[in-house]
Amino acid sequence: MFDNGPLAEAQKKNGMIVDGYPLESYNMVFLDHSMSDNGERNIQLVHEKGREYMVGVYAGMTNLPGVWGLATGILKSDRKDIATYETMDSQGVCIRNATTSFWLERSL
Repeated sequence: MFDNGPLAEAQKKNGMIVDGYPLESYNMVFLDHSMSDNGERNIQLVHEKGREYMVGVYAGMTNLPGVWGLATGILKSDRKDIATYETMDSQGVCIRNATTSFWLERSL
């Protein structure tokens, strides 16, 4: 992210380079991975309840591959003559106490 991300690429094009690396490469992120007194981690992976990972198959008129593992309840109908395997998930990161994590950014 810091060496090849969009900001780093823009800095390379604009000559904002220090010792052969874009200025963005010298940024640092420190995340507090400790646990609180009640046993919860400061950084947690979260998801929307009931939508952690959803699968659906639009059957169409074609023969479906066995690797799709057609469980009951995932077949969907469609007016098109296609077969597709659709997935959706909702995930995120929750930082409970952001004051103990910080970002260092180098300036010229």
